[in-house]
Amino acid sequence: MLLTTISTDWLLLICLVTLLSFTIAATLGIGGPLILLPILMMKFSPAESVVMIVPAMFVNNLVRVKYYYKYIKFRPAILMISTAIPMAAGAAFLTGYVHPAVLKGLIIAMIAYVLISRYVFSVRLELKERGLVWWGVPTGLISGLSGTAGPPMAIAMRGYGLVLERFVATTALVQAALQLVRLPGYLSTGILTTEHWQIAILMALSGIPAVFISKRILKHLKPVSFRLALDVLLGTIGIVMLINLAKSIF
Repeated sequence: MLLTTISTDWLLLICLVTLLSFTIAATLGIGGPLILLPILMMKFSPAESVVMIVPAMFVNNLVRVKYYYKYIKFRPAILMISTAIPMAAGAAFLTGYVHPAVLKGLIIAMIAYVLISRYVFSVRLELKERGLVWWGVPTGLISGLSGTAGPPMAIAMRGYGLVLERFVATTALVQAALQLVRLPGYLSTGILTTEHWQIAILMALSGIPAVFISKRILKHLKPVSFRLALDVLLGTIGIVMLINLAKSIF
């Protein structure tokens, strides 16, 4: 029998949160896993939660790639993937062994550096093609260990100058590639049980409509509004992670 240990109310909550988080992710390019993880961790361990999100995000990103295909900028995507993929593939085998506080601290530091530079010192991060290659290293490492590469990848692609549909399409391609190479590492851990797969499939199906909803939202966004919304999302992610990190320490 399917999902016998999970209540109907909780499954409904997961479907609604998945639709909301994937709508944000499909509109701004990031945010989905970091919204879903706290809900999943109410029932499962951090490692289990990370692994369950990957198949769902992979499906969502494939739909985004197909839907926004004409906007994809392949050169920056390939440059970042060239270093991010080997890092992600290796790090995926270490999921569950690295302390979450280390990962949270790294992501928080990256977000703080970019936002403080931009809004306090009026210095904007600008990345050229070589910069994308180097930035792929921490992106792949964080992706493999945490199940999401959203914040560092968003920082890099924005620094490269991508916005709106080009940003969403290109980041979707990078994320799909990273999720694909992480799966063997996750599967080797034996974390994904039948129940985990059922929830992952449920999230994947719940997130598909989000791509079409995001298309309507992007039509009404201007580049300046998009950049500001992305910075607000990055800042919110950083603050939430900082609060969680402080709670785990103190």
